[in-house]
Amino acid sequence: MVVGKYKHMVEEAERRIGKLEDKTDKHGNDLTECRTQVSMLLSATVTQRHSPIALNETGEDILRRSEGDKFIDRNEVELLRKIKELNPLTAYDVQEGARKVLESLRDDTRFAPFKNFAFNEGFLLDLLIVVMSLYLRDKVLPKFGYTTRDVDASDPKLRKVQGA
Repeated sequence: MVVGKYKHMVEEAERRIGKLEDKTDKHGNDLTECRTQVSMLLSATVTQRHSPIALNETGEDILRRSEGDKFIDRNEVELLRKIKELNPLTAYDVQEGARKVLESLRDDTRFAPFKNFAFNEGFLLDLLIVVMSLYLRDKVLPKFGYTTRDVDASDPKLRKVQGA
């Protein structure tokens, strides 16, 4: 009888933990989506208003002054390898892969100068990551057999709009 009571308590605890895990996963996905949306809003300040997305003068200036372009040039082989590991199937995947790879370096010691630059300039590191990822995308797209024009053709969001 006592064993049955404890068995029931353990089962109830497992059920509750499962629900908490589900909620945590959902909140993690929601936070990722929010970060993506914020990045998109921020990118409007450093990109041109045409498609495919490209850096404007402000974005080019930030890239140059932050020396993000030099970082990408020095680490192109490593960054390209990391994008390839994501198995991109389209030009849009390469663009997203470039962003994800740079985002994954956020806590890398090599990113400390970029954190300092963003702080000193008064903007979020996410903005600099957007700028750097577009530069990286443009450098590596040809290595996957794509051009920047191919990005929109494979963007799932644009296909939904065009197909609707």
